[in-house]
Amino acid sequence: MQCSDINCNSDSILMKIEALNIKRFFPVDWMGIVTILNEKEIAIVDEIDYCNVESGLIIDLLLNIKVDILNLVQEEKYEVLDNGAFLIIPMMVGNGRKEICVCYSIEKKYEMKDAMLLSLVTKGIWENIRLNNAIIEERNYLSHIYNSVLSSSISTDKNGIITMANKSTTEILGWIPKEIVGRAMLDVITLDNRNTIKIAMDYVLETHNVYHLKRVIQGDKFLDVSVFPLRDDKGSVIGLVALTRDVTKKLIYESEVEQLKQFAVLGQMATEVAHDIRNPLMSIRGCADILKRFLNKEPEYMEFLDPIIGEVDRINEVIEQMLLYATMTQENINTQICINEILVKCVKVIKLQKESKYIKIEKNLSDEMPLFKGNSVQLQQAFINILSNAFQAIESNGHIIIQS
Repeated sequence: MQCSDINCNSDSILMKIEALNIKRFFPVDWMGIVTILNEKEIAIVDEIDYCNVESGLIIDLLLNIKVDILNLVQEEKYEVLDNGAFLIIPMMVGNGRKEICVCYSIEKKYEMKDAMLLSLVTKGIWENIRLNNAIIEERNYLSHIYNSVLSSSISTDKNGIITMANKSTTEILGWIPKEIVGRAMLDVITLDNRNTIKIAMDYVLETHNVYHLKRVIQGDKFLDVSVFPLRDDKGSVIGLVALTRDVTKKLIYESEVEQLKQFAVLGQMATEVAHDIRNPLMSIRGCADILKRFLNKEPEYMEFLDPIIGEVDRINEVIEQMLLYATMTQENINTQICINEILVKCVKVIKLQKESKYIKIEKNLSDEMPLFKGNSVQLQQAFINILSNAFQAIESNGHIIIQS
C-alpha cells in the first residue's frame, strides 16, 4: 500500500505506538493524532479511546491550551501541559497543517521523561513510515518502467518458477502475469517449444551466458527470445530473465521488400527481353509492308501477309505491356503518390487485354485528389487485378467506370 495521505500515516503511527504497548511505560486513557487547522479549530484525525473519553472533551481541553501547543509546534518541542494531563509531541508542520501526537491521562500526571520517551517513539515511527513510503514510491516507479517495456519480460528463480512478468507478456504471449507467477516456466510454454526453451534455460544456468532463439513460432506469431542470467548484488546467478519480442510484422515487411526486389529484377528482365524481341519484330513488320505494296494486286498472296502484320502488331502490344510493367516495378515506392496517375497507367495496361470484347472504360478522376505516401507498385498491382476481374466478368459488351 502506498501511503500518500496524512490520514493513512497518522493511522499507521497510532497502530505502531499501540503495538509497542506504550501503556507499560506511562498511563494512557486516550491517545490520538490531532490537526491544528488554525487558532480556533482543532480536529482529531485518529484516536484510540481506552476509557470512553469523549472526543469533544479532548478538543475543549486542547483549545484551552492552544497557545502553548502552537508555541511547541513552532519550536518543534515536546512538553507536558495542563498540569500533567497531556503529553504533546509535535510531528509535522507544513502545507498549512500542524500535526501533534497527544496522550491524555485522567488521574495520573505525566512527567518529562514520559514526553521524551513518546517523542523518541513517534519520531522513530514517523521516519520509518516516511522511509517505507519512499521505498514504495521507488518500487512503483520501477514497476511503471518494467511494465512500459514493449518486450515481454519474465523472471524465474533457479528452479524455473516464474517470479515476475510484465504487462507486455499478455499482449505478446497471451499470458496474464498474475496467473503465471508461481508456476513453472516449462508448464506454461506450449508443448512444441518446451524442449527448445528448456535447452536455453539449462544453457544459461550452466554457462551464465546469454542464449538467443530466433523465429520461435507461438500460434500465429514469430518471436525472438533471449534468455539472460539474473544476478544479485554480488554477481551470483539467482535465476533467469526471458525477453521476448514479437517480430511477425518485421518478417512480413522483410518479405514484402524481398518481393519488391524480385519485381524489380523481373522488370529489368522484361525490359531487356522486350527490346531484344522488338528490334527483329520491326524488321519483319517493315518487310511485310513492302511485300504488301508489291503484291496488293495479287489476292492469293495478301491472305498470308495480313495475318503476319496483324500478329506482329499483337506481339508489339504485348511488348508495350511488358515495358510498362517494367517501368512500374522500377518506380520509387517510398515517394509521394498521385492516385490518378496510377489509375491512368493501369488503364493503359488493362486495355491490352480487351481482345475481341467491346468494353468502354470511362475515367472520372478528380483534380483535387491529395498526394500521399505509399507503395506505388502494390497499388498498381491491386488496381490491375480489380480491372482484370471486371474484364473477365463481362461476356462481350460492357462499361467500366473508374472514379476518384
